[in-house]
Amino acid sequence: MSNRSEVQAKLQRALETSSIYRITREIDDMDRIDGFVVGLSKKWALIARTMDGGYSDGLIAIRVRDISSLKKDRSFETDFAMTQPQPAPEDLATVDLEQTDQVIETMSSLASLVAIERDRVITDCLWIGEYVGKHGKWFGLLEVRPNASWHRKPFGYRLKEVTSVSINNHYLTALAAIAPEAPPETD
Repeated sequence: MSNRSEVQAKLQRALETSSIYRITREIDDMDRIDGFVVGLSKKWALIARTMDGGYSDGLIAIRVRDISSLKKDRSFETDFAMTQPQPAPEDLATVDLEQTDQVIETMSSLASLVAIERDRVITDCLWIGEYVGKHGKWFGLLEVRPNASWHRKPFGYRLKEVTSVSINNHYLTALAAIAPEAPPETD
């Protein structure tokens, strides 16, 4: 796609349809995202993500500026996905897509764990944990490790570095089921 206004217009059309779209982002090594566009602002798009076969795989918010192409899926997957449980409209309505801190905060309120990506800084990495709040241009995340153990203190990340925010996908759901309750913050 050639410019942001064209991307925004295609996203708006996708929001108004009930079809899976295949979304490619411009940063090298970023995975393609398949799913239904269920929310949109000038900065962020909210996608009800699907995996192979059209199975639901949580919600992901991605920066509109990172989208390079958006194509309607022509396979059977949309038809199958429509037979599966969908995110509740009242939950989708609570996701604030205007500011990055609000995207993280409102999405994390809908799930046990939230995952962020910072693909313009480092690709193929997820930071997973509980959102602990905004501090100026930074936010805190009390992280859970891949072995389901928790760090003792939150880590801080710059809001402007976040390229995606995910909740309730299969990986996060499994990790949340195995991880113990997060420890209380310590000084």
